Amino acid sequence: MHPILFIIAAVFLLIEFNLLVAKIFAWIFRKGKGDQSSRWYTFLKFERIVGLSCLLLFVVLQGKEIYYDYMEETFDENVFDRQFYQDYRPFHSQKLIRLPEKSSLQFSSDNHLPKIDGAKALYPVYASFAENIYPQSVIADEECLRDYAGSPKTAMVRCRNTIQSFKDLINGDTDIVFLAKPSAEQMQMAEEKGVTLHLKPIGKEAFVFFTNKNNVVENLSTQNVKDIYSGKIKNWRKLGGKWQKIRPFQRNANSGSQSTMEKFMGDTPLMQPEKRDRVDVMSGIIKRVATYRNHTNAIGYSFLFFVETLHANENVKIFSIDGIHPNKDNIRDGSYPLAYPFYAITVAERETPEIQQFLQWLDSDEAKYIIENAGYTAISQ
Repeated sequence: MHPILFIIAAVFLLIEFNLLVAKIFAWIFRKGKGDQSSRWYTFLKFERIVGLSCLLLFVVLQGKEIYYDYMEETFDENVFDRQFYQDYRPFHSQKLIRLPEKSSLQFSSDNHLPKIDGAKALYPVYASFAENIYPQSVIADEECLRDYAGSPKTAMVRCRNTIQSFKDLINGDTDIVFLAKPSAEQMQMAEEKGVTLHLKPIGKEAFVFFTNKNNVVENLSTQNVKDIYSGKIKNWRKLGGKWQKIRPFQRNANSGSQSTMEKFMGDTPLMQPEKRDRVDVMSGIIKRVATYRNHTNAIGYSFLFFVETLHANENVKIFSIDGIHPNKDNIRDGSYPLAYPFYAITVAERETPEIQQFLQWLDSDEAKYIIENAGYTAISQ
């Protein structure tokens, strides 16, 4: 609608700007019959009424867009991070999973302890690993309170994200990272560094799509989602919803959820989002879908545990996919179509005896207990 209004308003302004030309036409009409002159002035009056109306409507609507963009909430990632890491800091949190009995693997401060890091959504899992197998003395009080980008390289349990933790792994600054499958670009980065990645699957998680709770659409097929994010379907009406343009939010490149989204799309091209529809913060995409201009037309994606637990929002609802709702039973039996593994990733050439012990322990019932009770689904060996 806005482009049409803009064209009409532009034509009106062009006519008014070239008023001299219009007067020349009017003079030509006056040389003819009187009714021609009358028709010309009627046309001019009509043109001005339509033009001014469209110009005014365009200014109002465009002003509304500018106002919404100005008022739209910004998301301070560091504020969320500080509270998040405080809530799950090893040896300082009641939210971490503790084994009923002492773990069979116990590292001491004399060991060459593996530095671990990973995706934010998996922090409760690997922080719980550290809680059970690392000595408390190696976890400094302030390490996980700092901004994740400024965490000291000496920290054993680091507080970074998918993108940075992967870079640190291939650069030799971190020993084990817990992530979704790396993107093609990240795999290329590892190849260029000349390192061999060892990907050990340890659990599964549902990749989910969500919308505002007031959106009447409850279910999407996998093809529906691909059509939305390729730009083929642009209105909720085609999916049984209201006549509303779909606002498909995306994440930043090489984030865990964006890499998974690219994997899900397969050979279907993922459309380039508008700048304001790309969100760099995982918590941000949830907030924007929940409250975006108080509309129900937005859609976003993330992982189930992050949406339901780590950043639950009462204004968000999760779609069932192909008629299957994402829950642990449906993830475990494989009926939910978008369940993906997550991995403990190491560089094969740098695996110390302690790293290998850690990786072996991840096959134990103790590690599976932690994964399950942290909210994920462990992979059965």
